[in-house]
Amino acid sequence: LDIDGFRCDLAYWVDLDFWKEARTALEKTKQLFWFVEMDLIQNPEYMQVFDAAYTFTWMHQSEEYYKKNLPLNKLLDVLHQYDAVSKINSIPVWFTTNHDENSWNGTEYEKYGDMAKLLAVFSCTWNGIPLIYCGQELPNKKRLRFFEKDVIEWTGKIKLHDFYKTLLDLHSSHPALRSGYTCTITYLLQTGAEDKVLAFLRKNENREVLVILNFSKEIQQIKITDDKLHGEYRNVFTNGVQHFSMNAEFSIRAWDYHVFEK
Repeated sequence: LDIDGFRCDLAYWVDLDFWKEARTALEKTKQLFWFVEMDLIQNPEYMQVFDAAYTFTWMHQSEEYYKKNLPLNKLLDVLHQYDAVSKINSIPVWFTTNHDENSWNGTEYEKYGDMAKLLAVFSCTWNGIPLIYCGQELPNKKRLRFFEKDVIEWTGKIKLHDFYKTLLDLHSSHPALRSGYTCTITYLLQTGAEDKVLAFLRKNENREVLVILNFSKEIQQIKITDDKLHGEYRNVFTNGVQHFSMNAEFSIRAWDYHVFEK
């Protein structure tokens, strides 16, 4: 059937030696993509076999951040943990909802409120692969019953279609957002508001994507003091062009996001 890969449910409940044997046997036919349902930083030894894994620790910590008004360094600490174990064949998969979370713990809007779209932007631009769940383009604000047929309420108005299309087209086409490549580098940028704003630059040779995320409920005035930004950048959502250089200053609204392509 020319299958390209597998998502293996709760794979860490099965002995690692089984998966080593399974991958070796199956890939005598063709090279496959192996996606494991577990947290990358909780069971890193399984990445001897699997190519990509979930980021459940980030999911839980980002919900805690929003609901308990935690400092941003709590999230940065988690990102550093993922970076420490991420390799070419150890790719984190970022998401704001999935089948389990939607049914048992609430929709992304119950969990993240005004931060939900910002986290979607993060998921599509940070190191790794974005995972999109059915109905997010609506957006779906309904918990779906897990063990019964419970249809998504398609209204004919797909409000977030363009939002997700823009992000996913950028992720799939731009070399600076490729995962599993050693030539793709991510730089955290200094903004003067590091306790509220996450700004980073993704680079692959001379191709760049700049992302600025306001993880707070207030407008933030920022000043990027790094010397890594030079030239004209296009806002992927508005197509507006902005010049960036060292000491660029501007404001960003509460829970807002900017994504620029050089």
